[in-house]
Amino acid sequence: MKKLGFLLSASVILVTACITSCKKSADINSSIQPKVDSVNNITLITYTNVKLGGSDSVLLSRGRGLAAAVSYAYRYLVGGSSSIDLIFDQGKFWNTDPIAGNAFTGGKFLLTNLTAAEFDAVKSKTALEAYGFKATEDAVPLTAGKVIFVRTKEGYNCLVKIITLFPPSGSVTFDYKMAVL
Repeated sequence: MKKLGFLLSASVILVTACITSCKKSADINSSIQPKVDSVNNITLITYTNVKLGGSDSVLLSRGRGLAAAVSYAYRYLVGGSSSIDLIFDQGKFWNTDPIAGNAFTGGKFLLTNLTAAEFDAVKSKTALEAYGFKATEDAVPLTAGKVIFVRTKEGYNCLVKIITLFPPSGSVTFDYKMAVL
């Protein structure tokens, strides 16, 4: 009976250790870095080094679904999709495909006065919500180092920091932070 108790205890310890180590290795490989705002108990999710291409790019996608964390190739922009929030082309983010005009996302944009360092310091949903009602633009020009606010059709609030830009229709690399609803 003592051996059975010992084996049961040892099994529980091994299973617990395995679950803990598996979770840690999954977190290390994840591109999502959730940060909990302890005041509002809201998760702020950060995605880094996202790259989109314009109409001249044959290798990169042109659209991005912020909440879905998925990039979309040009052919998937046709007809519009509620999961596409950003369309990149001609040195801008758009809520409508500027070439075909048929992929309206419903999102709205605002060019903020935040610096790249201030973007990096944002850790709470409250910091994002301040821009929500000011976002009214259907397109916004991009410049490296600038921070854009995006309010998606579904109501997600996002800040987007432009890292590199190769206009007019080359590519853009950016980081973004999104408040989980």
